[in-house]
Order: sequence, then structure tokens, then C-alpha cells
Amino acid sequence: MKNNKIIIFTLLALGIFSGCSKKNDANYVNQNNTQGNNFEITNDIEATNTAESQEITDDETIYFIPSNPLTEVPEKIDLDFTKMNYNMASSIMFEMLIEPEKYIDKTVKISGQLETSIYEGNRYFSVINWDLTGCCPSGLNFIPPDSMIYPDNFPESSSLITVIGTMKEAFNGKSNELYFFAASVTSSF
Repeated sequence: MKNNKIIIFTLLALGIFSGCSKKNDANYVNQNNTQGNNFEITNDIEATNTAESQEITDDETIYFIPSNPLTEVPEKIDLDFTKMNYNMASSIMFEMLIEPEKYIDKTVKISGQLETSIYEGNRYFSVINWDLTGCCPSGLNFIPPDSMIYPDNFPESSSLITVIGTMKEAFNGKSNELYFFAASVTSSF
């Protein structure tokens, strides 16, 4: 949960500290979110195997992204963020941080902007929602299907996407955390 909390907290803090000022133009979002294309791509499976083979002590932290176990798109959706207003969606995302056990095995559908970043050698993918003024982001990190290789068969960075998947608990090298495993990542227009 630590990595997810750090990234979601950072996104929430970014929204709070940026304020709802002159940055409400939709072009501002697209012009300033291009960092994802400039990173070297790492092999997550290799990182997983390396981390699993090393002994982990309390003093050192080795995080890795678990492999995605989903092979089929869920038929029933428990949380459809595409039908919620921004305030409701943000509230549920915050509750996921403080009570993750309530969301284990829940299926989720969410639409928003695709963002990617690298943290501690792992590539992270997020689907970000913006409020009406474009100043206050919220969203979820997701683990794409194993069949998707970035950037080869991903939608373009900063484009609008819809992600369907399941929240599952998985081991990340240090502890069990709640992850959003995507079964489907598609462009949405």
C-alpha cells in the first residue's frame, strides 16, 4: 500500500497545492504531462524475479510490481467510476487508501487520462480524472494485462482511456497491498 499511497497522495497534494487558478485550460494538462515518453523501459518480469531471489531484511526495501493474474474482462462491475461525479469518485478512491480490505475482489471500471511514470525502477500506469476546472486530479494506479507491452500496444500517453479490472491483494516484495489489475485498457474518445 505504501507505493500506492505515495502516488495517490502526491496526486491529491498536486491538486491541492496547484489550486484552481489560471490552469483550467484543457491544453494545460496535455502540454505538461509528456514525461512518460522519456524513460527507459524496464522489464517488470525480470525485476520481479530479481526481487524474489534476494533476501529482504527490515532495513532494506525491494519493491516490485506483481504479475497480472487476470485473463478475462469481468462481466459484472462493482464500482463504475464512469457513472460517478468527481466528488463521489474521489471520496471512494480516498476510502480505498484507508480501508483497502473493503475493496478486495471488487471489479472496477474507470475512464480518464493515461499517465505513466517510473519510481524505484518500476514503471507505473495511472488513469487520472480531473475536476471541471482541470486543477484537481484523482485517479488509480493500475497493472496492465500481461499481454500489453509499453509503449508498443498501449494508447498514447496523456490520451483518454477506459480501464476495467479487479482490485486484488498481492505481495510487492515487502508486504501485501491492494492493486488494481486491469483486464482491459482501451482508448476512449
